[in-house]
Amino acid sequence: SSASWEENTVEDFVNVVTQQADNLRSCIGSHGHKTNKKLQMYFMKLSSHVLKKMGHSAAAWE
Repeated sequence: SSASWEENTVEDFVNVVTQQADNLRSCIGSHGHKTNKKLQMYFMKLSSHVLKKMGHSAAAWE
């Protein structure tokens, strides 16, 4: 009957993790889009300043 206990334990764990992930997604909501915009702007600025100065070489990415 230990297999039954292990199956229940794993199932409970998966349910808890799934619920936490769902709660996190609902908590983030539209804030995730703002973060992505800021990150996108950061890399656009990085590209236009640093990479252009270094001729878009591989060394510019290091």
